[in-house]
Amino acid sequence: RVLKSERALSTGFVNEVYASKAEMLAGAQELAAEIAAQSPLAVQGAKHVMNFAGDHPLETGLEHVALWNSAFLKSDDLVQAVAGFLTKQNPTYRDHVVPKGADPGSP
Repeated sequence: RVLKSERALSTGFVNEVYASKAEMLAGAQELAAEIAAQSPLAVQGAKHVMNFAGDHPLETGLEHVALWNSAFLKSDDLVQAVAGFLTKQNPTYRDHVVPKGADPGSP
């Protein structure tokens, strides 16, 4: 079955429909820049918990999200995000990388 672009947009399956490939690529670059401007820890964490949730029951996924989020409550990224919000300035994040295999739910 073919899903037409208008229906995909109206049902929320896609966020945007573009008139041309060039417009789509420009839109993708704009979205990538928006994501890249966010906290590296938050972006990596969101990707991690979405991947985890796909392979686990809902309750386990929600527990994992809560544990993951609590592990980063004291991060500098959170401090920068709150400060940026309060001062209405863009936060400056350090280039944090979650170590490969790091999982706050692991023993």
